[in-house]
Amino acid sequence: MRADFGLKEVDVFVKVVELGSFVKAAHELRLTQSALTQRLKKLEDALGARLIDRTTRTVAPTAVGLSFLPAARRMITQFEQSVADIRDVIEIRGGRVTIASLISVATNILPAILRDFGERHPNVRVRIFDESEQDIAELVRRGDA
Repeated sequence: MRADFGLKEVDVFVKVVELGSFVKAAHELRLTQSALTQRLKKLEDALGARLIDRTTRTVAPTAVGLSFLPAARRMITQFEQSVADIRDVIEIRGGRVTIASLISVATNILPAILRDFGERHPNVRVRIFDESEQDIAELVRRGDA
């Protein structure tokens, strides 16, 4: 069964709870207060429970809201981390590259290539296996290189 809400609705819930205010949350999320309220209502309707108690003076999570809050925060954190990971892959900002190579290539060709690569991508670590053809094939087959 697919949920009838998304990360935008979850983000609204978390911001309202963290800031304790619809006005402050709407301002931070660059939404009108009406749009923010509609997103929260959509989330509450989809979950079948009220998540926030509202009075003229206070805003506080309900018992269900308090129970949902850690999961909501995890969803947002995991989404943001996934986006950062994808950007790192696309922009090659960080990570590790493993190369399996014949010793002759590793000693004669790779140094100049790796020097240039290292200058353009200083946060990428490079690991090199100088192996025989059979060992290189096995490293690649296993996904180690």
